[in-house]
Amino acid sequence: MNFCSVYQLNIWRTGLDCKFLLTWDDRQQISAALSYPEELDRLTETWQYSYLKAYESTLRGRVEDEFSFTPSFSVDWKNRTESAEKELLQKFQRWLGSQELLPIREKIQGAVEEKKVTKKLWKTNDDCIDLLITCDSPELTRLPWEAWKIAPNAKIQISRTPLNVGNGAVFVERRGKPRILVILAANSELNVREDRRAVRSLNKVAQVEEVKFTLGENLDNFRQKLVEKLTDEIGWDILIFAGHSDETIHTGGRLELAPGVTISLSEIEFQLIQAIERGLKVAIFNSCCGTSLAEYSIGLGLHQVVAMREKISDRVAHAFLKQFCQSLAMHKDVQQSMQAACQYFEKEKSAYPSAYLIPSLFRHPSPKAKLFRIEPLGFQRWWRNWKPTRKEAIALSTVLFLSLLFPVQNFLLDWRILTQAIYRDLTRQTAPETQPPVTIIAIDTESIDQAKKQISQFEFLNHIDRRYLTQLINSLTNLNAKIIGINYLLDTEEIGNEELAQAIKSAQVKNNTWFVFASKQEEELFAFHRLVNSDRWYQQGDATFWLWDVKLPEEEKCPESCPFAYLLALSSQFKQNQTNFTNSPKVKFNSFIQENDLLTTWNRSLSHLNWRSIIDFSIPPEQVAKKIPAWQLLEANSIDIKQKEKFSNRIVLLTSGGYDKIDKYPLPIAINYWRCYSLDKINSSDKRQECQNNQKYFTSGEAHAYMIYQFLERRQIFLIPDFLLILLAATFGKFTIIYFQVNRKKKKRILSHWLGLTFIYIFVGIESYTLGLVVLPLFFPITIFWLYVFPQ
Repeated sequence: MNFCSVYQLNIWRTGLDCKFLLTWDDRQQISAALSYPEELDRLTETWQYSYLKAYESTLRGRVEDEFSFTPSFSVDWKNRTESAEKELLQKFQRWLGSQELLPIREKIQGAVEEKKVTKKLWKTNDDCIDLLITCDSPELTRLPWEAWKIAPNAKIQISRTPLNVGNGAVFVERRGKPRILVILAANSELNVREDRRAVRSLNKVAQVEEVKFTLGENLDNFRQKLVEKLTDEIGWDILIFAGHSDETIHTGGRLELAPGVTISLSEIEFQLIQAIERGLKVAIFNSCCGTSLAEYSIGLGLHQVVAMREKISDRVAHAFLKQFCQSLAMHKDVQQSMQAACQYFEKEKSAYPSAYLIPSLFRHPSPKAKLFRIEPLGFQRWWRNWKPTRKEAIALSTVLFLSLLFPVQNFLLDWRILTQAIYRDLTRQTAPETQPPVTIIAIDTESIDQAKKQISQFEFLNHIDRRYLTQLINSLTNLNAKIIGINYLLDTEEIGNEELAQAIKSAQVKNNTWFVFASKQEEELFAFHRLVNSDRWYQQGDATFWLWDVKLPEEEKCPESCPFAYLLALSSQFKQNQTNFTNSPKVKFNSFIQENDLLTTWNRSLSHLNWRSIIDFSIPPEQVAKKIPAWQLLEANSIDIKQKEKFSNRIVLLTSGGYDKIDKYPLPIAINYWRCYSLDKINSSDKRQECQNNQKYFTSGEAHAYMIYQFLERRQIFLIPDFLLILLAATFGKFTIIYFQVNRKKKKRILSHWLGLTFIYIFVGIESYTLGLVVLPLFFPITIFWLYVFPQ
């Protein structure tokens, strides 16, 4: 598709005066006037004569006697042609470089510079200028306007358009392979087999059909065959004629189908119009003196016509059609294909003197008549439009690589959750004054210090001292705790195992307390197992997890290897639904697990995708769990009824309070926000002081408390993988670039819309998280989109 800016230059000659009028963007224009140098006519005639003499092979036109060839070995006509061409172009360039035309040249040169900036800014291919030239006299028309050097190294595509165009351009989109109709003249002087061979190179990208006049064939029959082909109901895209032709004044030019057999365009005008109405857009007249053929065809409504302004030799015609068709098969448009052929001739000047000055592209002035190209079919067409540029590929691969690095993922996720926590805090989307479902009994450093004084040979480095756990469980039994989770591995023979087992049995007998012990993945408890004579009142759960992901149950392995937090949450549900625990409680519990799932259907379906389910630190810690140091629990002098009620209705979690380096993790920044910078904290001096005293680390027990809370609330937050949204954002970015190329005048409006959609995406991402649906990645998708749209 052509995305060049179009400028129209009209030139009128009155005597020795010429008027130039440059128009663009509908109504804008610049005019200039200067004298026409008569010497140009003489130099043009000298060049034409030398050019014709330089070719000794047959011309594709009937040569008048004054141009008939007589072999001459005394004159180097190729050299003379080159000299005549040089003199003509020098005079032509000096005339067009005159001061009077400076405003027109500066306007076009300024447009070229603007295009360079646009190409760099928007990364588009629309860095060219289309200059359509219209001349009102034969003297002006025959000048080599395509050789005008307006700006050095500028991509200015010069083409021609008739002064008066009768019919408007017809726009009919055909589907499937383009169809090409080739008319081959029958003449013993011409080697049309080479033309046929050149056209057949398009067979891979187009459907090519030929119609040829056979010597001896009835003229009326051939005319009928030609008419039927032209007016085929399926339609054609390109018409190619190879043979002799000549200019006529009133009939649009004449095509010679065979010696003595000619047909003018006016004779088949009705059929040509029908073909145009059925999709014909381009005609290529690979024959002599085709200016009138081109102008007449454009007047009928064709979009583009390639024609030779002068007489050409047979071998030049073969070389041109070969180069042109090769470029067309490479999906270049007709202008680029013609330029490629002319560049080939210019490089091979010794073999084809001045041939590069002969072809011209005539175009319909309608801005909707885009330059025709054979579009790739299927994947090739899609890939040509959507293939990333080098900068886009580097940006996309870099962002994708970074998004796959776990440290980068966790860093961005940490800040993403902080954003969510701030949003939740500012919008007051926290549960007001609710009692948390979990009580954490934290064995912290101070608890350890006091235990050392009370218990001889106190052990805490490798395994927590069982005697200390016994004290805590006895205290919890007195507080009527119904569900106790022990976040310690009790898998070794230790001093005090018997006392601990007895405390557990006592709690089970006295309060029907349900215990859940931590274990490693798929490992059976443990040396401690045999000390508890009955396993009726406890479960073991897998306490391992990935930082900071929620450990989800696997349907086929639960209850044998349920996650630790999941079992505690499910135990709470089980206790609320069961009143009689005397008969086979563990059997009932296992049955309860099979019948009840703390994951919603939505959560379960997302878990099957192996997406990360993250711990939601955007929820305030006070809403999740109440934290009590172990030493405070043991120092309680009196136990009132309210305290017993609180403990009986909560899940109690015995866990490390951070005395052990193994159980100290970096503090999530969202937790730090809740502890120190939330609205409640910054408005209270006491709470600010409390923040200073708070621990600067996080423990596995606190993580399990969050998991328990999320299971109870049936709130699992799944993180959509970054790479999915990155690819989607890159697709939108590429779509925007392609849309820019088609709608260049709407760029600012489109950008403002996308900017607004970016903010909407951020809002939707935050709200989807708040509602407990999914976490939409923000940073990488937004980054890659705007890296695509804006220059790097």
